[in-house]
Amino acid sequence: MDHLLSEQIRVEIVALARQGLSYRAIARIIGQRFNRPSITHGTVSYVWNNYLRFQNLQNHWNLYGRPRILSQRDQRQIIRYVKRNRRVTVQQVIDDLGLNVHRMTVNNVLTQNELMARRARIAILISSINKANRVIFARRMLRMGQDYWDTIIYSDECMFHIFNPSHRTLVRRRPNERMDEANLQYRGGGGSRGGRGFMVWGAISVEGVGPLVRLQGRQTGETYVALLRRELPRHYRNAFNGRGLVFQDDLAPCHRARAVTAWKRRSGLTTLNWVAQSPDLNLIENVWGVIDGRLSGIPFDDEDALWEEVQLQSRRVRREYIEQLYASYERRLRAVIRFRGGPTGY
Repeated sequence: MDHLLSEQIRVEIVALARQGLSYRAIARIIGQRFNRPSITHGTVSYVWNNYLRFQNLQNHWNLYGRPRILSQRDQRQIIRYVKRNRRVTVQQVIDDLGLNVHRMTVNNVLTQNELMARRARIAILISSINKANRVIFARRMLRMGQDYWDTIIYSDECMFHIFNPSHRTLVRRRPNERMDEANLQYRGGGGSRGGRGFMVWGAISVEGVGPLVRLQGRQTGETYVALLRRELPRHYRNAFNGRGLVFQDDLAPCHRARAVTAWKRRSGLTTLNWVAQSPDLNLIENVWGVIDGRLSGIPFDDEDALWEEVQLQSRRVRREYIEQLYASYERRLRAVIRFRGGPTGY
């Protein structure tokens, strides 16, 4: 009850008011005399007017605050309804449940139960068959251990654009500077968000980011074989003939073409039996995310300038970060099992 004024303070307020002092002067004097700097002229006015009205110095405030508009049953009903309908708005809750309350009242109930409105994460829709296969893959990989996971070379392609608009990019500007060139982001014309761009193939190992290759045109089985034949022996010689490293690529059509499968078998490339719809288990996806994030909001004059920046940012990815990714693999596998093969958030 610390918010209630003591009888001594109320007596002093009335005495000063009888002397004809202003409410603000009384509040200042009481604050200094009783070490209550939070007392305002409104509080003084309230005490004095209540004295004139009731002719006594009792506190007439509700000791426990304003009664709740919503009963405990109403609050439980709101929580149950929102848990069943995660995308519902506060106004829809009020309308559907027939509540006669303000939106803020319902919002407070939800906030107190940690049901705040948050942006929905974007994830791929995984088929039921692939969910089951992901669980099988995760359990098999868990038995292999960290020493095996550290031998895997992760590879994939990523698309980069010369325009990279981002709704999260902030600029410091005055209200009338909205269209100044320095405060704008650019996007491609003709309905293209990112404008021109190109695909990049890359690979990483526990030792860091490996080769990056700017691809020309559409990737086919033949072009993919040529790429692997050129890049893997130069950077990952021990991936052949069982000398310690394991090469991973996903199930994209060009990766599983007959020419690719035949070359991998002939060359003695040690490969990982991958599972579909599993970007959260492919560690290079995180590296692509880092590079793409550093390009966010930056327009490039042409594709060559973009390519130079992609290479620069890839060299800035620290080895410690790559090692942290590899160290996270057990958590990723266990998350796959926990979410029954569904998206894991990685």
